Amino acid sequence: MARNSEWIQTYTGKQFHFDDIHPGDIDLETVAHVLSNLCRYGGHCREFYSVAEHSVNVSLAAEAAEAGTTCRSSLQEVALQGLLHDATEAYCVDVPKPLKRMLRDYDAIEQRIWLAVAKHFGVPHDLFEAVRHADHTVLLAEQRVLMPDVGPDWFPEGVGLEPADVRIACWGPTEAKRRFMHRFMGLMK
Repeated sequence: MARNSEWIQTYTGKQFHFDDIHPGDIDLETVAHVLSNLCRYGGHCREFYSVAEHSVNVSLAAEAAEAGTTCRSSLQEVALQGLLHDATEAYCVDVPKPLKRMLRDYDAIEQRIWLAVAKHFGVPHDLFEAVRHADHTVLLAEQRVLMPDVGPDWFPEGVGLEPADVRIACWGPTEAKRRFMHRFMGLMK
């Protein structure tokens, strides 16, 4: 059946329809490729830093935070959700949060994409608290390395949190994609 909504062509040649999103529209190759080419913070950082590298770091930080508190299958699920938490950006890009809040329908579109991503990869659609926390602490680590310190106004939600113990390496796109795929495959064992 023909789909008559607005669409983009993905890296793998598929059509991605924004008004008619299906879990089968999502694929790992597209997610890894696009996130590895997509610079965080709208490019407003000292060096290229990909969403893929951020995602690997969130996965590692969430897994480390949960390591002593949960069973192996749950730990794997937390780490996988951490890796995929920004997979929506492979289809709707990484829009800086202040601008995202001003775009009327962006959150609803991103949420529909996230539901398809979660279903496709078999992760819960509600983010684990460990993933939310890791996302915030990784962001604080990134800010220290990638941007000038402008004080707590930059990320008020992070006041009182310690930056994650992750290495911000600023991998190039090829390395970021390789490491994202490697992390994913390791979690699927």
